[in-house]
Amino acid sequence: MISSNQEKFIEAYLVDSNISRISKKMKISRPTIYSYLNNEEVKSELLRRKKEIIEETNSFLRNNLLKASEELVNIITEFTTSDSTRLQAINTLFNINQKLTETIDIEERIEKIEAKIKE
Repeated sequence: MISSNQEKFIEAYLVDSNISRISKKMKISRPTIYSYLNNEEVKSELLRRKKEIIEETNSFLRNNLLKASEELVNIITEFTTSDSTRLQAINTLFNINQKLTETIDIEERIEKIEAKIKE
């Protein structure tokens, strides 16, 4: 079971993973922090919360991807936009498209592999 001090450490670590700053802020020794980091329950909880943060961030980004893409297109098509800004927006759109295409491809491959494993 995670202690209240470990819980406070987890919260602090998720905000700033710098051991020295956490040590000063929480007024606990660095060896204590390292013992927390080596504790299986603390490691597991940190991992769970990091995954949760990543999932929430990904959900937010997915939900706003269309708006962001539309804004990039507006930047590209706006006649007052400088050439360098327009080029950056175009590159950003291409990069987003490439990463999305790669992600979809990887997801399809994983699904096929999982289906074969189940057979």
